[in-house]
Amino acid sequence: MIAPIDITGQRFGRLTVVGRAPSDARGQAMWQCRCDCGSNHIAVGRVLRDGRSRSCGCLLQEVVGQQFRTHGATVGGKGPEYRTWAGMRNRCANPKAMYKHWHGRGIKVCDRWASFENFLADMGPHPGRGYSLDRIDVDGDYEPENCRWATRHEQANNRTNSFRVVIAGKLTSVTEASRRFGVKPATAYRRITKAGWEAEAAVQTPAYSKRVRVVKGKKIDEPR
Repeated sequence: MIAPIDITGQRFGRLTVVGRAPSDARGQAMWQCRCDCGSNHIAVGRVLRDGRSRSCGCLLQEVVGQQFRTHGATVGGKGPEYRTWAGMRNRCANPKAMYKHWHGRGIKVCDRWASFENFLADMGPHPGRGYSLDRIDVDGDYEPENCRWATRHEQANNRTNSFRVVIAGKLTSVTEASRRFGVKPATAYRRITKAGWEAEAAVQTPAYSKRVRVVKGKKIDEPR
């Protein structure tokens, strides 16, 4: 196993790394940090390096507090943050809400995010129009280390490249399998996740549209 890069002494936002902490259950490198507010905080190394962890939580709490004070857009189901949190929980718990594509695949919401306040503190305010909640590892759970605000384009690239299916007994990506059969990856992914198609049918069934040809002076619609 390759030893993680030593980031002791480095500063990330309000956090200063003071040393290693025991790795988590997935084997990810964890680091003990000291926040400017005086609190101790343990964070995943890659989360620190990509800028998703900049404080022990105090920074986001300040932002959230200001948001509550100024317009209260995140409470009572009024704002995008609350709607996102509620939708996430519904997808993983409601059998009528495409349950098989989330909880039915073993995808869960972490215990910490049973609280909307914790979700908001970890994710921060919604960045704006065009952004929604995205899981970095599409087979992973909804949890702080695996979620980000992302555009539809970013999410489509992430999902079609990472979503895995079994075709003819072989594990492959939706992108690879669909392109092999001449189907757009986005079409195959949408069939599987939105329409509930079986993976093989989704990647092998061509998309049809109508074209018009003239036979003996008459227009005839035929699929292509």
